Amino acid sequence: STDVMTPSAIELDGTEYQISNSDMQFAFSVYGTVEVGDVITVIYSKSGRGDDDSVTRTVLDYIIED
Repeated sequence: STDVMTPSAIELDGTEYQISNSDMQFAFSVYGTVEVGDVITVIYSKSGRGDDDSVTRTVLDYIIED
C-alpha cells in the first residue's frame, strides 16, 4: 500500500512483498529504519506455486546491507 504510516506491502525490483505484522510495518514506515535507496535483503515466506502474480510473498524480516 502507499500508506507511509502503515504500509501493507513493499515493492523491490518489481516484486511485491506483503507486510503482515506491525514490526515490519513500522520498519518500512516513515518512522522506521528502512529508507528509499537502502540496500536490503528480505527474508520472506512464499505461498502458492511458481513465480507469477498468483504467488504471495510475505516479509518475515530484513537485513540492511552496509
